[in-house]
Amino acid sequence: MNAINSQSSTFETREFIVADTVVFNKQGTHLTDIQKIVLRGAWQGYTYEEIADREGYSEKYLKRDVGPRLWKILSEALGEKVSKKNFRTALERRLTLANPPHNQQLDMDSCQDWGEAVDVHTFYGRTQELATLQQWIVQDRCPLVALVGMGGIGKTTLSIKLAQQLQSDFKYIIWRSLRHAPPIRELLEEMIYFLSNQQEKDLPETTNGRISLLLKYFRKSPCLLILDGAESILNYDRKDMHYQKEDEEYGRLIKYIGETYHQSCLLLTSREKPKEVAIREGEELPTRSLRLIGLDELEGQYILKGKGIYGSEDDLKKIIQIYGGNPLLLNMVSTTIQNIFDSSASDFLKQEIIVFNDVKEFFDNQFNRLQPIEKELMYCLAIEREPVSFQKLKNDFGLKVQSLELAEALESLRRRSLVEKNQGFFTLQIVLMEYTTARLLKEICQEVCTQQISLLKSSKLLKLIVRNYVESTQSNIFFKMVLDQLLLELGSKKNVESQLNKVLSTLQHESFKLEDTTEDIISLIHRMQASLSSHK
Repeated sequence: MNAINSQSSTFETREFIVADTVVFNKQGTHLTDIQKIVLRGAWQGYTYEEIADREGYSEKYLKRDVGPRLWKILSEALGEKVSKKNFRTALERRLTLANPPHNQQLDMDSCQDWGEAVDVHTFYGRTQELATLQQWIVQDRCPLVALVGMGGIGKTTLSIKLAQQLQSDFKYIIWRSLRHAPPIRELLEEMIYFLSNQQEKDLPETTNGRISLLLKYFRKSPCLLILDGAESILNYDRKDMHYQKEDEEYGRLIKYIGETYHQSCLLLTSREKPKEVAIREGEELPTRSLRLIGLDELEGQYILKGKGIYGSEDDLKKIIQIYGGNPLLLNMVSTTIQNIFDSSASDFLKQEIIVFNDVKEFFDNQFNRLQPIEKELMYCLAIEREPVSFQKLKNDFGLKVQSLELAEALESLRRRSLVEKNQGFFTLQIVLMEYTTARLLKEICQEVCTQQISLLKSSKLLKLIVRNYVESTQSNIFFKMVLDQLLLELGSKKNVESQLNKVLSTLQHESFKLEDTTEDIISLIHRMQASLSSHK
């Protein structure tokens, strides 16, 4: 069963109405989406760590920034000291005294099961995306639609908003999160039980049998089924995308819904496109997918200004561009600007530091899922620092990587919105480029400090750095970053020089048994030593 069981869901809805209503009456504003996530998780008894894990946020961000602010707001609104420990009692007390207005968006009638869906009070833009999805689902009657995009881009929020707008078009609406990969047999049981109005109790033992029974109800009455966070049941390797072993039957469910005649629709949200969608989709076909990109400048400003960030139009625009219009990242950076720079966009930009802890943790989760060749591709794009063609990337990797292998890796990264393509050239978003650069610098410096040279020996990154050091101003910038990072790690030029000599001695001593990249590494060390004396 979902986290909000049938006995508590009605009261929890009323409790959220009370919380939002008293805050609005006191301050003229509503709780933010992230505050509601913390409130809902706390109501269910979850710790900050568990809420962060379930919802994809940083624990530090929730515990340090969101939680204290939420309890302070509720304390002011309720007129008593409110904390994570006693807020339920405070809200229950207010519930007996208040008769809050009916909230239509959170009203769960007998034909709607919203599972763990959050309330969407604040929603910016996405007019065209909503119109497109509504056209596909209602007018074109597509049985299978995927909404894909980078983490934090707003897929979950958009899916909930869409479902709210389509309530009159479907007899049943079911929204479920796959974030924790619930067993498919249990999920099918829940859905069949709901669609049969609690009448279907003797279910088939096999998963195939339950899928067939679900499709019977899909044919009987129009149902909109939304499965959010499908990347949790997917697993990538370099050449293919497949399901986690225990979740392979999800693929069958998606396939059958997309191929079988019925009057319902499955909407998937995912960072990564399922193959059942990729091989069947088309502009005029029943299966379609929509890639969600960042908010535009005006919509991004709504988020920044809504968080109290002030500055010139150019400063706000630059922040939106840096973070690619990603709503989650804009909310994260807004909190940092509030707490550290007194809400000044200008003061924040002057520091030229855009990858702080919360952003690093956000990208770590995605980067750690990559295969080695995909990581090398990211590193190469970070070193180049400018859009490059496929042929240029092929030259960077040399003969050891076949064109097909490189193309597959690029396509895999593009499916996950980690690499952008424009007029045949590939590059990274600004914030992702800075994150990848910082990660690569850290790895290079760790190898120099420990004398355990592995990343550079096993890839073509060294040859790229050495060659471009001579040819490219952009790579000279990267080269300077390497020296800056080594000075930061080792403390002085003398220490850096000493460590480089040790690495050089080890490489020269073992050169007879090392790969052909050894010459490139030695060349780089010599260049670093030559540059160190004049480095500032």
